Amino acid sequence: MSFSRNYEATVRFFQRFKEEHTKRRKSKLEKGRYHGRLNINLAGIEEISIPAAVVLAAELDRWRMVDNIQLNALRLNEWSTKLRNIMTDLGVFDLLKVNVSVPPSEMKLSSITLVKLKSDIRSDGKNVQELLAVTKVMIDTFSSKPGLYTAISEAIQNSVEHAYPDDAKLEFPVPGKRWWATVAFDVQTEILRFFVYDQGVGIPNTLPSNSYYEDFRKFLNTYTLGAIKTDATILEAAMEYGRSSTLKTHRGKGLAKMAAIIEESGEGKIRILSARGQVTYEASKLAKRELSTHLGGTLVEWSIPLRVFNRDKGE
Repeated sequence: MSFSRNYEATVRFFQRFKEEHTKRRKSKLEKGRYHGRLNINLAGIEEISIPAAVVLAAELDRWRMVDNIQLNALRLNEWSTKLRNIMTDLGVFDLLKVNVSVPPSEMKLSSITLVKLKSDIRSDGKNVQELLAVTKVMIDTFSSKPGLYTAISEAIQNSVEHAYPDDAKLEFPVPGKRWWATVAFDVQTEILRFFVYDQGVGIPNTLPSNSYYEDFRKFLNTYTLGAIKTDATILEAAMEYGRSSTLKTHRGKGLAKMAAIIEESGEGKIRILSARGQVTYEASKLAKRELSTHLGGTLVEWSIPLRVFNRDKGE
């Protein structure tokens, strides 16, 4: 499962999961046999990328909270080693209340340190502070540049404030205006990756219609030259607008700070998957991609080499 290598198949898996669970839940409720348990069998998944694992963990967490149910892992010994390792590092088995131990013969050495997934409906609470604290410990040797932490906390704040409009009509129930986030650090490449995901309506559905963004709507009309405004085009315009504008309140302010660090250093990458669009920003270039299947929210990934922050220390 990977959004980079096989996006459509990966998103269809999540969509089928949501649809099947909703159907079975409704049927059992009608028959009075809903026991509040969700059995999870991921034995057929050979590999999973970190971004896909974040979305999968959020999906399991959604139904655990929405239905107030117990999650149960089936045929765990048949799950692939890579999948078990990533899910263990993310803390997914803590949600499942399953004690997982991987035999030494199956352990694969990895250069990646993955922080346990944090989730909340607040952007200024304990979970954000813990995520930032762990990140600081990982990179403090390299830099204490506050802009890094500000960009991360603002990206999380954006999810809370703008991903779930009060009048939003979501296909599936959500456990409040919630975000999920983690940080990964590769000690070999010294690249830090930050991920934040929400199950909201998607950036393309909030930016053009929100009253805060009158200036952006004007920019969008000029940027597209009257052409059809697809999700990918709106994302591309939002990134371009965020990089070239200074706003006190807009969804992209955390992203704008991330983009500024990339632009100043000439290194790093941002990828945004939202609704039916994808946009990447790398080497001062924006690239968009139209997608046929709705992600079911917004996933932001920020990758930055820590040598960028070495320069701040004059090394």
